[in-house]
Amino acid sequence: MTSPLTRPRPRPAARWLLLIALATTPAGALSAQGAMLLEGRVTSAAGSAIAGARVSVADTATGTSREVLTRADGEFLLLALTSGSYRVTVSAPGFQGEEQRVDLGVGQRPRLRFTLRDAAITLAPIEVRAVGPAAAELRRPSVSAPVSERDIRELPLATRDALDLAALVPGIRSYQPSGGHNVPAAGALRGERFLNVYLDGVELKNLYDGGIVGFPQDGSPFSPDALREFRVYLQPYDPAFARAAAYAIDAVTQRGTNQMQGTAFGFIQPRGLVAANDFLRAVPNFLDADFERQQAGVSLRGPLRRDRLFFAASYELSNAQTFITVVPGQPAAAPGIWDDFAGLFAAPRRNHMGLLRLTWDARPGHTFDFTGSTRHLESTGRFGGRIAYASAVRDRHTVHTLGFRHRWLPTPALGNELGLQLVAWNNTGRALFPQSSLQYPGIDIGAPASEFEIQERHVRLIDRLTHAFHGRSGSHVTTAGIELAGVRVENFAPFLALGRFSDFASDTATLPGEARIGVGWRHPDSERDARAAIAGFVTGVYLHHEWQPAARLTLGFGLRHDADLGLLNNDIAVPWTEDPELTGRPELRRYLNRGADRRNDMNNFSPRFSFSWDVAEGGNTVLRGGLGIIYDRIPAFIAFQERHSALWRTYVFDAPGTVDPAVLRERVASGEQRLAAVTLIANDMEVPQNRQWSVGVGRRITPALLLSLDYVSQDVRDLFAELNLNWLDRSVTPARRALTERYGDIVVWDDFARARYRALLGRLNWDPAPDFRLALAYTLASARADWDAANQSVPAAAASRYYTLQRISGDERHRLVLSGVLPLPWRTRLSLVATAASPRPYRSIHGQDLNANSFLFDDWSDDRRYRLPADRWRNWYRALDVRLAHTIGAPPGVRGTVIAEVFNVLNSENYSAFQGRQHTLDGREIANFGEPAGVFGTRRLQLGARVEF
Repeated sequence: MTSPLTRPRPRPAARWLLLIALATTPAGALSAQGAMLLEGRVTSAAGSAIAGARVSVADTATGTSREVLTRADGEFLLLALTSGSYRVTVSAPGFQGEEQRVDLGVGQRPRLRFTLRDAAITLAPIEVRAVGPAAAELRRPSVSAPVSERDIRELPLATRDALDLAALVPGIRSYQPSGGHNVPAAGALRGERFLNVYLDGVELKNLYDGGIVGFPQDGSPFSPDALREFRVYLQPYDPAFARAAAYAIDAVTQRGTNQMQGTAFGFIQPRGLVAANDFLRAVPNFLDADFERQQAGVSLRGPLRRDRLFFAASYELSNAQTFITVVPGQPAAAPGIWDDFAGLFAAPRRNHMGLLRLTWDARPGHTFDFTGSTRHLESTGRFGGRIAYASAVRDRHTVHTLGFRHRWLPTPALGNELGLQLVAWNNTGRALFPQSSLQYPGIDIGAPASEFEIQERHVRLIDRLTHAFHGRSGSHVTTAGIELAGVRVENFAPFLALGRFSDFASDTATLPGEARIGVGWRHPDSERDARAAIAGFVTGVYLHHEWQPAARLTLGFGLRHDADLGLLNNDIAVPWTEDPELTGRPELRRYLNRGADRRNDMNNFSPRFSFSWDVAEGGNTVLRGGLGIIYDRIPAFIAFQERHSALWRTYVFDAPGTVDPAVLRERVASGEQRLAAVTLIANDMEVPQNRQWSVGVGRRITPALLLSLDYVSQDVRDLFAELNLNWLDRSVTPARRALTERYGDIVVWDDFARARYRALLGRLNWDPAPDFRLALAYTLASARADWDAANQSVPAAAASRYYTLQRISGDERHRLVLSGVLPLPWRTRLSLVATAASPRPYRSIHGQDLNANSFLFDDWSDDRRYRLPADRWRNWYRALDVRLAHTIGAPPGVRGTVIAEVFNVLNSENYSAFQGRQHTLDGREIANFGEPAGVFGTRRLQLGARVEF
């Protein structure tokens, strides 16, 4: 592997290319969830095209309709349709009319075929046929799959977090934690960082860590009842999607209708309905799982003015008393030393979610849409496994979003969508037990900061223009889009203000080998220097052209450019640039920067191509595929680390001889301690990019049985990673720093890391009846990366050995997910989700600093970065979730349902973590090395009722 420090840098693209693109591209939208297309052909019974046939498309929920005439070849195309159910009626003089009812889903482009029979009179009865989504789903070129409204409403959902249902899609990994929530993951990347979610087109990507605003691992981001459906994209080839190197979710909320409709529900899960298992009973200080939950919600939608103005509103509360297990390491010399810290500890979570959507069909060709959402969450977490409950943090999240869209159709072939978005997110974290952080071989005690704050604001203007035309070469649809967003993020992070003491030789040692403390540079007696702010702009522009040279072949060509402007800059000058001790070091030339003039990465051009070919007309066999690049984002926390190291300085003490933070502060104040840790960023950081391609086939085996197979390849480059250029070299006596003794660690962020993912994705859908459906998803995959779940400050001398493509904890080889709804006698329905997934590797270290570089994570147990549990059924992840829903008598127009749900029916011991440290620093064995350190959710029963009217 080429050393990260000597890797040749790519030449930036010429800026005039971007200026030309911005000047010549029509206005468009970066809103991924935008208007959709409906197309088809009208012919006579003899097979000849019918020109001038009238095609009327009516929304069954709102009654709004539009009309278009067929061309000379019988083809028709309608732009700017939203997700929903439609009644499509075709009529022509001299022919009997025909009607089809079609469900138009996110990411689908159905193609309808109408065959009109001759009629003696034009008012002959109209034939009505229902058109399922199967054909449209086969034709999709992207690697994606839908999660329908029926799935959201009827499948068992342990946390009522709709994101968990993404696991129904092949290629997505998801689990049921015992406490908190789960963020589904994909590919070889951290799921909570490299995904993007669009809610009615509003982008929920955050700036701080590249995840979703509000940290969805702490609670559901929106109520399932507020959603109509969503689509999960592993590889989107439409350039409307951005900043999603792992996957993207495109979600659509419920709209109002001409009929007043509503739902109300409530679920309870008393403590007595939660089971324990053998693993939990073996934990010292075990008590019955303190887990109980109440969930309730209400939704209402209808007209404010029939046929014109509609509303949809929902509110949901989830109040859960969950638990998290702490299982410390057990040193062989004193296996019970941490027993007092072990056990099951409360992790309460209270989540309020509300959403309002207004739709106004002002006049023909003009539609206004407004979506506003709010979420308030309080949760306790950030502990578990070898991290003691004394490290627990209580988080408060507030997320507000506003989205406004105007769709305008000046002609049937031309549509424009203008949008304005606001996203505001506040996160405040407070340690339950403010104290110094103590890191022993077997346990971590104390949070790194007693408090923590994030505040983000995004204001985004978007516009999209779509034009459709038909010529001799076939059908063409061109979409162009542009986005401009002003963003700001503020961070307060007084890390290590109470000190961190680590490198204890053993779990019984009283003095650490290293200590660190954070102290303000300008204001050493307060925490003011721990505040920082970053502001900048996010721009995007794209052009997408779909060409159908024949009715059975669709080709897609796209080009996109993204830029994050100023988001790696700081509001202060980094002082290290003036220190000749550092400026004279050639290793630091790429990293020393004044902070406010860092180069923006402007060469983020994303070409994309896709195809879909109906092998034999009729849509029974379709070949599809695509290739392209999708860029993500460099998270702002990297820039904050640089800023904090300049003003909120971390001082490093070797063999401090104390565990008293006051003593460390006195040494800093007296000038006795001069070593401070420094964080720097490469002057020319590249944005992470995923180079991906796929090829697949879809086959409709019978009208009710659909098979999809896709092979996907992903190569992620320019991933951000850390290097420590001034590590402490303990191989010499006395130990010395690699570059200079005047500073402690000099950590630099660079963009040389990689990840690779290969997978075969299969999905089988069987829908023999409207109330009977089954789906089976299968994933066979390989995930490798340069680094595993967490970034580490790797000594530069060890970089070539550490940053090599190896198996990671996300390398799950096999996963099967069976889901479905089956009718039973006596007005009862059974729905289920069954999951089986093969064991995943876990990181393991020897525990001693064998290469004497003050870094333990490159001293692997048996010289392997990972260990794999035995591939036997007990170590597989196994979960069977079941729901029984019984309809009860109710007044006319009202439907009542009583519900019983059981999660992890078999109470499988699904291991969530393993003890990965083999020895203490002084060489003593840790007795429970390689043994389970945590389990996912145990069996839980939930009871509830639902009323619909």
